[in-house]
Amino acid sequence: MNGDVWAESSSGGSIFHFTAWLGKAGEKEPGKFTPVSLSGKKVLIVDDNRTNLEILDHLLVSVGMGVVALTRGEEVLPAIQRAIETGDRFHLSILDIQMPGVSGYDIAKQIRGWEGESRDDKGPKTRLPLVALSSLMARDARKCEEAGFDGFLSKPVRRENLYLMLEGALGKKVEGTKTTDLKSRKIMTQYSLREEKKHSVRILLAEDNPVNQKLAKIMLTKAGYQVEIANNGKEAVEKFTGTPEDFDLIFMDIQMPELDGLEATMAIRKFEIQNLKLEPVVQKQQSTVINHQSSIKKVPIVAMTAHAMKGDRERCLEAGMNDYITKPIKRELVFEVLEKWVLRKEA
Repeated sequence: MNGDVWAESSSGGSIFHFTAWLGKAGEKEPGKFTPVSLSGKKVLIVDDNRTNLEILDHLLVSVGMGVVALTRGEEVLPAIQRAIETGDRFHLSILDIQMPGVSGYDIAKQIRGWEGESRDDKGPKTRLPLVALSSLMARDARKCEEAGFDGFLSKPVRRENLYLMLEGALGKKVEGTKTTDLKSRKIMTQYSLREEKKHSVRILLAEDNPVNQKLAKIMLTKAGYQVEIANNGKEAVEKFTGTPEDFDLIFMDIQMPELDGLEATMAIRKFEIQNLKLEPVVQKQQSTVINHQSSIKKVPIVAMTAHAMKGDRERCLEAGMNDYITKPIKRELVFEVLEKWVLRKEA
C-alpha cells in the first residue's frame, strides 16, 4: 500500500532506522483432513479403573473396533509382542497415564524403546500410534509428547473427541516411520485436530447476489474455512458433480436463476444416488447423517432463504436438504450449522 513502517531506539543516545522491501508471503493451502474408518481396526486399551475401561470398550466396539482391554501396565508390551508374533497386530493403543506401578509414561517409553531396538523381520515395521488419557491439566500433553505419545485426550473423554483423535492418529500413521523421527512429530490434541479439520473443510456457496457472496465468503474464510462460489443453482450442480469428494457442505440459496436451490438440491441428490450408489434418504431426521466410519457420505446441504414463510423448512427438507437458515445470515447460526453437520461426528 506504499506506506512506511519504522522503529526508533534512543536507549543509547542515538537514533537509527533502516528500509526493507518485503514480498507477500505465499499462501499454503491446508491439507485435506481425511477421516479413516475405525471399523475393523484392532485397539489395545489400558486403564486400572474397570469402570472407565468398560465405558471405553463400549464406545470402541460400537464403531466396529476389535478391543483388547488390560488393567495392568506390566502386561502391555508382552501383549503387543504376542500380537505381532501371531500376525494380528494392533492398529493403535490408548493408555491411561495415572496408573499404579507402571504409569502410562513408562509404558510409552518401553514401547518406543523396544521399537527402536527391534530390527529383524519379526520386529515392528510401523510405529504403533499411542494415545494418552489423563484427568490432569492439558499441560501434561508436553510430557506425553516427550514420552512418545502421538495424541493426548483429557478425561472425561467425549465420544466425538475420542473418535476424532483415533481417526487422526490412524490417518497420520506413516508406513516405515522410524522412532528416530519422534522429535519431529508434534502431539495431537482434541483442539489441534479440530482446528486442522476446520481448516480443511471446503464449502460450496451457491448464491447469485454478489454482495451476499462477498459477505458470506469473508465470514467463512476468516474463520478458517475454504469457500468455492457458485453463481447460480446450475453452476452449483456442475461444480459438485464434477468433484463431489472436494466439498464437505453446501450452503444453497433458494431463489437463484438457471436452477433454484430446491431444483439444484434434487439434482445433486439424484446424482449421488446414481453415481455414488447412495440410497435415497428422508432428510427430516438428523440420524440420516452418515457416521464417521463411512468413506462415502451424502454432502450436507443447508438452505439459505430471505423469506421465512410457513412451510419453507418442510419444502427444503423434502427436496433433500439437511438444514435451513434465514437471511440475513447470522455468524453464530452459520458456525452452529457447520459444527452440527461437519465438525461434530457423533455415532
